[in-house]
Amino acid sequence: MTRKKRQRSNRQQKKLNKKRFNNARYSSPSGADGCMDQGSDYLPNPPRSQQALDQTVSNLFYTDWQANKIVTIPVDDMLRGGWKYTDIEKDQIKKLDKLDQRLDTLDKIKRALTIERLLGGCVIYMGVAANEDKPEEPLHPETVSEGDLKFLNVIPRHRVTRVTVSDNALDPRFGKPETYRINGVEIHESRLLIFDGHPLSYQHDKYLSPKGGSYQIGFGRSVLEPILDDLTRATGTRQAAFHLVNMASVIIAKMELDGGDGSEASEERNAELREIVKQISMYRAAVLDSGIDGKTDIENRPTSFGSVPELLLLFLQVLAASADIPATRFIGQSPGGLNATGDSDLENYYGRIENDREQDLQPQLQKYAIIAAKSAGVEMPEIEFEPLWTSSELEKSTIRVNNATAVTTLSNSGVISDDEAKKQAEELDIIKPIVVEDDQDILDEMNRLLANDNLAA
Repeated sequence: MTRKKRQRSNRQQKKLNKKRFNNARYSSPSGADGCMDQGSDYLPNPPRSQQALDQTVSNLFYTDWQANKIVTIPVDDMLRGGWKYTDIEKDQIKKLDKLDQRLDTLDKIKRALTIERLLGGCVIYMGVAANEDKPEEPLHPETVSEGDLKFLNVIPRHRVTRVTVSDNALDPRFGKPETYRINGVEIHESRLLIFDGHPLSYQHDKYLSPKGGSYQIGFGRSVLEPILDDLTRATGTRQAAFHLVNMASVIIAKMELDGGDGSEASEERNAELREIVKQISMYRAAVLDSGIDGKTDIENRPTSFGSVPELLLLFLQVLAASADIPATRFIGQSPGGLNATGDSDLENYYGRIENDREQDLQPQLQKYAIIAAKSAGVEMPEIEFEPLWTSSELEKSTIRVNNATAVTTLSNSGVISDDEAKKQAEELDIIKPIVVEDDQDILDEMNRLLANDNLAA
């Protein structure tokens, strides 16, 4: 190969490499040939640096309502109603609730979960007075005294400069982080509530680590990163529809333009003609030289919107599906087709959120509760969440009727005694027990019921 041919080949290769690094968010307004576009005729480009990706998703979170909803909706649903402490006395529950209010625990957890979805990871540092000068050492709950838990600090992933992972194959924590370096300070993982973004591996792996960028050990990726191109396409489709609305009425005026002599009078006449045509059009107009003496032809060319609304909705539905959020929750879309109510979509979605809540959030809250209980001077509680999907009053009434029928049938057939039937009915919330202490309480309760019956009559 001659020198000139080699130079030409190198230039072509550089152009190809430059094309491969195009990203939908940085170049193509249509979203085609983006970093994840598998339909293009070249390899998808590797992601940019981690800092550039963090800045991109952060800007999207604050400027794009779609990105904001994708990040915040699952977090809002997961923490709907917060959590409650059980298996301890009421006065102890009040102490824990008071500690949560002082530490603003619910808000800290919510911000940590939001940052985890936005940037790929976040940790919460538990400021405990015990061994506060030795944060690199493990925090043992038995060393925590009442009043030791002072604060909770939310720390984003990018402030963690290094994660040390256990490489001892005989250790139960093999492959899991042991310490985190935050602003130059080594901190043991027992002092942190860790929301890691679900990486496939906590160690650098040739096949399990993302290619390109500066992958950070111990953390995952933003939920927005895989759908950057879908965000671009959904936004670009609405922008195209907006421009189409602006072109809804186009007027074409064909007439003889007498401007050949270049005189000032002819130019003024042509300007007046153009101004007249513009005034009769709301949006756009054009004046063309017909080339025919004395003939003027004005034509209105309306724009056909056709299936534009369906196309806009389809792109949003694809975006909602990519974010694993039902369209009824993401855009408030009325359900259609075989799903007449949309309840099945929401029920499946809430089921997934409850599963994530139990597998990801509850272990961290339990880890916090151990230290919080010691600091509040109470016993170790259990943590429970209210169900996200609740039955309607009609469904509850139907369940009570079915339970009452079953209990009555068992009682009448002699399978269970009357006392057992009454106990079962109280446990199934078919009847409510009346708690009285003496005969006077019984008389007062009977008088109250009689008075209510008289008022109803």
